[in-house]
Amino acid sequence: MRIDFRDGIALAAPFTMKFFCRHCDATVLGVPYRVISEEDGVILLDMTVCRSCYIQARALGLGSEAISLDTE
Repeated sequence: MRIDFRDGIALAAPFTMKFFCRHCDATVLGVPYRVISEEDGVILLDMTVCRSCYIQARALGLGSEAISLDTE
């Protein structure tokens, strides 16, 4: 782990948060996606998935979107 010193204060090195696909249990590299299924206002499915499972969900007609990972 690298430590930065800014204004005389030791700051820990920033870390990358890991996400796991809730469908296939793969480690998500890059952008995670959210797959949502809703019926009559009731959310039936809300999962964070990898790109491969996102593509499968789109083929099945499920609602899906990329999750924004703004760090600042």
